This record gives sequence, C-alpha cells and structure tokens, in this order.
Amino acid sequence: MIKKIFFLGSLVLMSNFFCSQTELPINSSENKFIKKWIVAKVENLNIDSISNLTSNTQNFLRRLNKNNVREINLSKNLISSISFYQLFDSIDYKTTFIASCIVEFDKAQLCGLSWGSYMFNQDIYVNGKKVNSQGGSDVDFNFKKGKNEILIVGKSYGTYESIVSFNIKNPNMGQLKLKVVSEDGNP
Repeated sequence: MIKKIFFLGSLVLMSNFFCSQTELPINSSENKFIKKWIVAKVENLNIDSISNLTSNTQNFLRRLNKNNVREINLSKNLISSISFYQLFDSIDYKTTFIASCIVEFDKAQLCGLSWGSYMFNQDIYVNGKKVNSQGGSDVDFNFKKGKNEILIVGKSYGTYESIVSFNIKNPNMGQLKLKVVSEDGNP
C-alpha cells in the first residue's frame, strides 16, 4: 500500500513538473502591438545570469519562483503598456524585470521596433542579440522567417512606477493595392 501511495505521489509530482513548464507566448507579425508576454521579477540579477537569460530564456524562466512570473495578454486597445508596478507587490533598486515573447514571421523581413518607457532603464534583445543602447527607442531589425524571440530586461528607478510599451513597424502594414480605372470602368 505504501509503495502505491509513493508511486502515485511521485507520478503527480512529475506530471506537475512537466505540465507547469513556462512557454513563451506567440504573437503574429501581422499585429502592430505585441500583446502576449511572459513577465518576471528577479532580485539581484547579475551579469552571468543575463548571458544565461539571453541564450535560453525559457529555461531561465522555468527556474524562477512561480509567484514572480506572470503571463499577460494586454487589452485589445491599440496602445497598451506593461505596468510592472501593477503586476508585482514589492519593487526596489535590486529588482530586475524581464518581459519575453515570440513573434512569428511568415518570411524574413526588415521591420522597425519601437518602444517607450517610463522610469525604466531597459535593454532589448531579439534572438539573443542586443538591439538597443540606453536612450534609443527605435531600431530596424532583420527578422528571420519563423519564430523570433523578443526579450526586454530592465530596472526601475525613481518612484518605481515602471511602464514599457513595445511595437513592430511592419512595412507590409502600410501597403495599399490600388486599381485605377477610367470613368467607364476600364483599367
């Protein structure tokens, strides 16, 4: 009887472990604003951890305390932001925030990335490559066909009311197809 209880308990623990894996949410490149994110709060993040984070974000997030990880789906409004101070109770100078997701492209293409923040110093990575320097808020990036990982790593400052917004400027969104016809309907 004890062996059966031990076996069932082990089975429940193992299934819980495998079912609770953190998956990065997938967004479409067809949408201007990225709505689905995994957001995490980390205390005392060091330089070695950042290289580990940028090389394998999902594994890094899996090792965090589940109370410090949130999956969010921002509103359907055109402009929406991640308000870190509303997601987590305590924020101080040791707190680093991580926001990550996947954006899927049906072909390789050059797009603009644009972001804004309030009381938040951040670094932006795409597919493990840092794409910004502090102060910059717009860059062009060559996205590969398929899944592209976006990662934001930053620290709050001031009153710790940290907010960040992020969007993609896809040149395909601004294209119109026109057919010019004469008054009698001929092209």
